[in-house]
Amino acid sequence: MLKHKIVKNVYKMDDYEAELEKMAEAGEFVEVKDGSKELAKFRRAATNYFEAKPVNIRIPAGDLHSIKAKAYRYGMPYQSLIKSVLHGFAVGA
Repeated sequence: MLKHKIVKNVYKMDDYEAELEKMAEAGEFVEVKDGSKELAKFRRAATNYFEAKPVNIRIPAGDLHSIKAKAYRYGMPYQSLIKSVLHGFAVGA
């Protein structure tokens, strides 16, 4: 395993950065031998996550009118509001 010299940061770190530094100093990170395979795996996962598929649904006119009004108040397109609400439902938010 390669030993890397840890250079002390001259800037103030936030709590998350400080925790990462402690973990690095404690040797809790491991070197990946073939980083290209790992990188390809994460790229595929990101592509699958962010890929959008078109969906056609029928919404009652009154509901669509209310959604459009709320989207206008939020300053966003109504399709984006619908997408946001569906995403929140899908991830259990």
